[in-house]
Amino acid sequence: MNVLILDAYGQRTYASWSKGEFNGLTYLLQRIGGMISASFNVPIEYAEPYKWARFYNQVELYHESVPVFSGYIHDLSRYWSESESGIKVDLAGWVAKLAKDYVTTDLSNEKASTYITDHILVGELANWVGAGEIDTGDYTIPDIRDYIPQKTKRQVMDDLISFNLDTHDWGVWGKELYWKRRETQVAYRTNTANSVGSLRQGIGESGSVVKGAYRDLLGVWTIATATDATSEDPTEYILETYSDNMTAAQATQLAEQSLERVKLKGANADITVQKIWTKEHTPLDPREIRPGMVIEIGSMVPGQASIAEADVDNDMDTFAIESVKVNDETGFAQVSPGKLPYDLQVMLAGGN
Repeated sequence: MNVLILDAYGQRTYASWSKGEFNGLTYLLQRIGGMISASFNVPIEYAEPYKWARFYNQVELYHESVPVFSGYIHDLSRYWSESESGIKVDLAGWVAKLAKDYVTTDLSNEKASTYITDHILVGELANWVGAGEIDTGDYTIPDIRDYIPQKTKRQVMDDLISFNLDTHDWGVWGKELYWKRRETQVAYRTNTANSVGSLRQGIGESGSVVKGAYRDLLGVWTIATATDATSEDPTEYILETYSDNMTAAQATQLAEQSLERVKLKGANADITVQKIWTKEHTPLDPREIRPGMVIEIGSMVPGQASIAEADVDNDMDTFAIESVKVNDETGFAQVSPGKLPYDLQVMLAGGN
């Protein structure tokens, strides 16, 4: 692994390190958000200020020639003992810049992708993050989403994805914001012989019928219903409330999108991948695994090769990776298909 550190504006190189010049490197990647955070230690005497050790300095991480993380210095910590001393560096991915910029324009009956192009990828954020893959086939969000007087761009993106969570992913990879279709084909393959972990499933917030309340164009409260007709489980209702002044078609579409999410059983997993292959059976270093891609873990649970079939059968040997946490020193990657929304005790007690 290699570390490259530049000044805050990326114009001057302060450090270029390879193995042995730093240690303890880890980084976190997520399906929603992209490159999230990273950290590493630099074992040096802290006898004077170092130009590379400044807030906002840009940092690029590479595995051989493959970029695996891009961000900037967010925290610096000094550590020392009788035998060693150094500086711990914590990085934030460029997605963090969305929490430091804002919008003051409502969304009104348009696609999230249109709003992203016109109102997110502009202003201060444009100095740091550009447009990557922006798919325009997303759902038109009905009525008005109220962002006035102001919302952070991160708050807005989390709101936008709630309407397209079953079809799209978003995040910042490198310095490019993506809004793209979810992956549906297997990209990676491994098996239980080359990974360790456990997997728990539960009903959590799952359900077979979604009841969405909304006010129609006349202001009358109405219920849109979406039902999983193929479910053999006991009926469990999910109650939701949508925006005012919606048509029946808009509300039904929202309910059906919600049903696609809640009819699947939640999962909690801790799976550490030691060896992995691409779908063409080419070996891949676990450090290069990307979130959002579909992985098949053979022999974990009998299942099919496509994620659609796995979801229908409720098998979890094939899933879209929700998060990846890489430990450079072991060379292993911890992958997760997601988390149960609540633990059992909290859910039964009616808490949150």
